[in-house]
Amino acid sequence: MRFLYFGFFLFPILVCGQSRIDSLSHADDLVQSKQYETAFSWLESMDPKNAQPEIILRKTHLALHCHVATALHQMFAFVDIDPNDDIENYRGVSGSFTFFQFPIKQLLNKLHLQQPYDLELTQALVELYYQASTHYGAFWQGEDVYDNLQKHLKAYHKLRGGGNAESYYRIGVSHLAKKDYASAEENFRVSLMMDSSSENAAAYFNLAFTYMEMGNIENTIHFAKKAFYKFTERAYKADAARILGDMFTQKKDKNQAQTYYEASLNLDPGNYFTLLPLLKIYVGKQHPESQRLCLVFFELDPTNPTIYDELVSIFEKYHQKEELVQFFQNQISNYEDHQILGNLHFHIGKLQMDADKIAARHHFLEARNQFEQIYENGHGVFAVVDAALKLL
Repeated sequence: MRFLYFGFFLFPILVCGQSRIDSLSHADDLVQSKQYETAFSWLESMDPKNAQPEIILRKTHLALHCHVATALHQMFAFVDIDPNDDIENYRGVSGSFTFFQFPIKQLLNKLHLQQPYDLELTQALVELYYQASTHYGAFWQGEDVYDNLQKHLKAYHKLRGGGNAESYYRIGVSHLAKKDYASAEENFRVSLMMDSSSENAAAYFNLAFTYMEMGNIENTIHFAKKAFYKFTERAYKADAARILGDMFTQKKDKNQAQTYYEASLNLDPGNYFTLLPLLKIYVGKQHPESQRLCLVFFELDPTNPTIYDELVSIFEKYHQKEELVQFFQNQISNYEDHQILGNLHFHIGKLQMDADKIAARHHFLEARNQFEQIYENGHGVFAVVDAALKLL
């Protein structure tokens, strides 16, 4: 299960003095019109050695909020886009980009030593370490990301005279990542006291996740429901619904669990971690849709042995071996792939070992024949098939 990161912690572009107004105003105009690559190039020409704090902060703003791609937050690529477009539409899309080297961490930390009480610089460091946490996890360039994030957030609160919903949320995320659940709970609750709107839906979700890690089922359900109704993004709503399904499963309330798993699957079709528990409920109830859902689950990856193992485990638990045998047999005519056919015949054989040894032997031999088309002699799969044949 993942916990969510949201980032709206923007720091304003600095206003320059009169002596540099023309050049810096031009850079600001370029950013305003979303000519991000041109703007960064212009700032590079003004300060190629990164010696001027106001230009470093302008570059930092572009690097953190306007890049199209980054390499370890040490190199950044930009594109010029239409003023009505959104840079998010270009991230994660393949293309040819020019990368600018900009060692942002080293530059900001050096400036911070010189100006430890500068609010905008502290905001920049908060944003940098928060982004590092979302991209690289707990450690980045030899540093503990969450320790640094907490340090700079505390400094931000002190310089600002208090925090806001976003800053407390980020402190909560850092504590959650370090498994300090009591501190995470405290900061998420403060964040929600400051902003209980849909804009802060991630705080509800992560508070639910915190309670789930603490083993508090009722609070997990309470805040996961809040998150489910607050989120507007389908993927995040699906995550919240799946948590609810998991919690009601723990409470042995299969009807409620089914309701939320179905809601999650509707929002995020084909999700393995939703399909599997929902299929268990359907098969256990002998739900009329169990065969259809079984097919959806199987088609996630019919080459993967885990898929077969999970299906066998579910149908055996509910004493429905014959139904699974029939399902696997129905799939044989749908495939020509030797690996898939080998797996189908092998698992049919396993399921029939007690009830029909002759049929089981036939399917084991056919599995061996299929595997011989793709594997060299001595491959481990043949030892498994041969061991099964010896048991007949």
